[in-house]
Amino acid sequence: MLVRYQHWVNPQAYEITRAYTIPLNVGLFVFGCWWQLLLSTEAVSAKNNLQLFALCICNGCLFAVNAMRYEQTSDTATEMLTGADAGVGAEPLVDSSYSYWPVVKPALITSTAWVGVFLVLMKLGVYFFIAFLVLYGVINVHYAMPEFGIVMALIPAALLQISLAVWCVRKEIYVGMAFVIILFCAASAYLFSRIAAMFGSGARAQTLLKDEMVLFAMVAFCFVFATLCTAIKCTINFKHGLKPIFERQEGLQKLQDEDSYRLDVILRTNGSTDMLKSKRFTLD
Repeated sequence: MLVRYQHWVNPQAYEITRAYTIPLNVGLFVFGCWWQLLLSTEAVSAKNNLQLFALCICNGCLFAVNAMRYEQTSDTATEMLTGADAGVGAEPLVDSSYSYWPVVKPALITSTAWVGVFLVLMKLGVYFFIAFLVLYGVINVHYAMPEFGIVMALIPAALLQISLAVWCVRKEIYVGMAFVIILFCAASAYLFSRIAAMFGSGARAQTLLKDEMVLFAMVAFCFVFATLCTAIKCTINFKHGLKPIFERQEGLQKLQDEDSYRLDVILRTNGSTDMLKSKRFTLD
């Protein structure tokens, strides 16, 4: 009974959902800034105006998430301070004179173009999808098996899906793209179901960081659905772009190179002008 009382008075940090709000908010925001920095550097070097425009939209979404973070941080600090002051005759565990919560200020289309749009949407959507999975799994599900394991398994699955999608769209593989489209449909359905669950009246609707989860889920759903549409368009455009023309030109050039090689072999082997003329007349 004494052990149970001690656990009730002083629970472990990982058993309290509120303890994850500040690290997850700060970690996801920092990761989002680094991800935007990487994609911005790539877009500027490649002069990709579409990706820069999409990054501006993502920056606005991250700013909205950061604005929501201040209220959550304030509530968490208040509740943790109340829990520390609840001790009878105990010294405060938190030094209120030190600022533990510093303010962080956020600082007509061709087939090739459709592929570029597809890659841009996919690169930006993966951040919001993974950020939602992390928040939803740790805060809302909170280690409840088997759903927590399924949610965490979706993160490497999403990365593998992106690798498969890039390879299939560049190689123009119909079967692979069909599988990728099915995966995007499944991701859209999953996000829609989680949004519906958080707006419902069940246990998943009563959670911390609900506003951030809903924002991440909605933005991820928009990106995934747009990526799904562009993936279908890219699949329709397979074998209709410049790639078949280049392949035919490469085949013709290879044939010409083989003819030149054979002619050089005849010259070196015979070494006779009369024989060369007869061979040339025969070819003509």
